[in-house]
Amino acid sequence: MKGVSFALALVCVLVMALPLAAMPFLGSSTQMENREDAPPPSLTLADGGLNQQFATDFENWFLDHFGFRDRLVGWNAWINLRLLRTSSNEDVIVGRDGMLFFRETVPDYTGSAPLTPGELAAIRANVRRLALSIRQRGGNLYIAVAPNKNTVYPENMPNRYPWRGDGGNPARLRRALEGTGAIWIELLPALRDAKKDGQAYCLTDTHWSGLGARRAAGAILGAMGGRALPELQAVGKASHSGDLARMLGLGDSLVEQLDRYLPGDRDATDYSLHDVACEGRGEGRLLMLRDSFGTAIGPFITPAYEGARLRWENPFQATGEADDVLILIAERNIRLYLGQPAEAPAPKVEVAIPAAARRAPCTFEASREGAFACVDFRFGPLQYAGEAYLLIDDAAYWATPLSGGQTHEPGWFRALIRPEGFDSDARIRALCLTGKGRAWVSGDDLALGDLAEPGAAVEEDDLDDFEDLRRLRQGLIPED
Repeated sequence: MKGVSFALALVCVLVMALPLAAMPFLGSSTQMENREDAPPPSLTLADGGLNQQFATDFENWFLDHFGFRDRLVGWNAWINLRLLRTSSNEDVIVGRDGMLFFRETVPDYTGSAPLTPGELAAIRANVRRLALSIRQRGGNLYIAVAPNKNTVYPENMPNRYPWRGDGGNPARLRRALEGTGAIWIELLPALRDAKKDGQAYCLTDTHWSGLGARRAAGAILGAMGGRALPELQAVGKASHSGDLARMLGLGDSLVEQLDRYLPGDRDATDYSLHDVACEGRGEGRLLMLRDSFGTAIGPFITPAYEGARLRWENPFQATGEADDVLILIAERNIRLYLGQPAEAPAPKVEVAIPAAARRAPCTFEASREGAFACVDFRFGPLQYAGEAYLLIDDAAYWATPLSGGQTHEPGWFRALIRPEGFDSDARIRALCLTGKGRAWVSGDDLALGDLAEPGAAVEEDDLDDFEDLRRLRQGLIPED
């Protein structure tokens, strides 16, 4: 009996030691869970100090790298999903008929996190400013929201999550954007109709399927000047394991078969890249500002234009020229992408300095941003709310508020202006309307000197003249 007990104990020790012994050879596998590995721990910080979080860092690294981790995680997820009908990952919800849902979309589904009046007002101002900028360059701004999967398939959500039963945040956003100059494109009816013909959204993914992307593209192109959906080529079925399956650690085993569509000739463009330029057979140029929902829909929309560029970034970059600008984002990303103003040329507006405007010190900074002069300004040390304008002679340009994530503290504004539009003797000021019946205007004008001759090419070094603006406001250069 002692020999048997010893043998069993030895087997247990060997089994427990095997994952440790395999660590140097097997590496990590957290990509199967749709996330990055924990980095190796370090006893010291970059500044040479002692890392007080070493124990936590080591634990996180160890849990991501112990041997056979991928198999053990996969087995656990498979048992939970197939036998217990539950999820091994708190961010994944197991719904009816094998459909998985992203927990992040639950507040939208239940209506527990509605866009506030303040958020809607800020989004409205951002969109109105952007639409005006695009219109002054000869284009149109369109906005489409890709519904969350549980908005299209509420019948597949577990009963413990109450359905809000109304249009939710997309409906609030649509009402808030009325009169901004942006054209709203409704996608939900087309996607609900697509359910009659197949799977509009993937079972194992947060995104729409090829069928769903095709129907959404038809609705978008129809609203954008009545453009026709490009001819489609069916290429059979394709195996797909979505982001939700990978979050469960089942990226190699939880696979579904989906119809695959390609417009016209087989399109080799990789639409998952964050900056994609491609050519089509239609007319005009498209700029699509998008999130991950733009990946599957790209092949259906871009062939309808002569040229298209798809950009996936936050904040959006809308400085390029285009006939149509499309913002396509997921319902769950409304706050994330529209809550921040896009970077675009400052639109020219009509604005008068109120008679009661107070003169206030204003700090200016300037730099070159591609083809634009980038002028940043701020009134004093306080964080003034409201709208701000850069005044160049008799012209007023609507400036964009900068958030803390854009290298500035709150209270800064930015105006992108083409330098060749400046006269050599142009004078510059700034105006801020607080929205409470008060206004602030910079106290002094400053000639820009020979920054740019009308229509002349501007060298980057020429923008050093803008340094005089900042230094003057700090009192380092006496006024002329």
